[in-house]
Amino acid sequence: MKAFTIFTLVLTLLVLLLPALAPAQDCSNLVWSTDPLTGFNVARLTSMPASVPNAAGHNLGYYRDVWNADESYMIIVKQYSQADADTQVWLMTGGGCQIKQLWTLAQYSWVVAWDMTDPAIVWTSAPGTLYKVNVNTTPPTFTPVYTVPNGAIVMDIFPISPTRLALATYDNQAITVNTDGTNPRFYPTSGVAEGAVMDRIFAVPGSSNQFAMLVKVNPDTPQETRYDATYDDSTSTLLHTFGPFHWGTPLEQHNTWDHEYFANGQAVYVNPMVINAGVMLYPIEMHIVNVDGTNDRMLYTSSSLTDWQNARSVHHWFGNTLGWYLLSLNPVIGSTYDGRYRDQFLKVDAATGSLTALGRNPTETISLQSDICGFWSLSLGNLNRRGDRINFNSCRSGATDNYILFLRGDAVRDTLR
Repeated sequence: MKAFTIFTLVLTLLVLLLPALAPAQDCSNLVWSTDPLTGFNVARLTSMPASVPNAAGHNLGYYRDVWNADESYMIIVKQYSQADADTQVWLMTGGGCQIKQLWTLAQYSWVVAWDMTDPAIVWTSAPGTLYKVNVNTTPPTFTPVYTVPNGAIVMDIFPISPTRLALATYDNQAITVNTDGTNPRFYPTSGVAEGAVMDRIFAVPGSSNQFAMLVKVNPDTPQETRYDATYDDSTSTLLHTFGPFHWGTPLEQHNTWDHEYFANGQAVYVNPMVINAGVMLYPIEMHIVNVDGTNDRMLYTSSSLTDWQNARSVHHWFGNTLGWYLLSLNPVIGSTYDGRYRDQFLKVDAATGSLTALGRNPTETISLQSDICGFWSLSLGNLNRRGDRINFNSCRSGATDNYILFLRGDAVRDTLR
């Protein structure tokens, strides 16, 4: 009887304490609408002030994981001004409800990477230091794990295996290091091309210990040249160097590897359509190629000016188990929506190249140089691993805000979990 009483007491305490241990969430930030192309549910996660120049609620970009290991959390950024103290990193539920502000750019970088296996851990940095952050504690717990040589600023972080990370630094090298800060390896950009500077790195999901490093020579000049180098960190081996890529002749503009993405030992990329005086010189092409440079094959091509002439830029998201990848299109300034591809999210079958429209991002009249909606109004679609949610940015309401397009009908249930 005494044992039963103790058991009952413990059970009662657990029932009372568990709600307090679970992170509080507030779903009042969500504003719901319906995608005009597919009818899927859309949730607006942020409501940034349109009166503030360059204010932006945005995702982590098209090539970093927004969601954590079990998709129970996601991270977004609220940028109220260009001041570091006004750029806030927020923890949200997997469906976009607010939980808490984690830090500001004045404290740590907004460029983060979720741990590959632990859903409570995210990696970030401050100049010269890599941090492991537990988001479940209040306040979050920051543990320094690696001192970056020369106090270099970290540009990007990616997990390349459950126990190893890849960093890109502003002193023009990639560094791979164990998650406990040991066994660093260094990959200078000069090993790809003389005079090269770091642009970004990519992990290669589904391919343990592989990463890609994108570098530029003579950046931001007419002579700019880009290269992509792929590595196997387990053997410190350079697998292949793609490039050089230029923006010179029409043919070079066509063969540019527009916003490539790596996964499963492969890369997907677009060679954009090139038009001169209304005449199509080169068609749009969607390709997939092995990271060692072999078996480059074209999945899709089109010469249709009607469908493609106003597509300004493309971004990819290629999951490691889905068998398809996401293509985010952005229209040229001043074009209006008429159901064509130029401002849509497309599902591209990685075997057949067939296209399926998933939704749209109506920012057709917004200038990237505008004080109203700048760079982050590009959709930069980011797909979750299950392939049923797209996190994206848009200037639908006069300010740049962050959204989720739910690719199935139970968005409300998922949001409130």
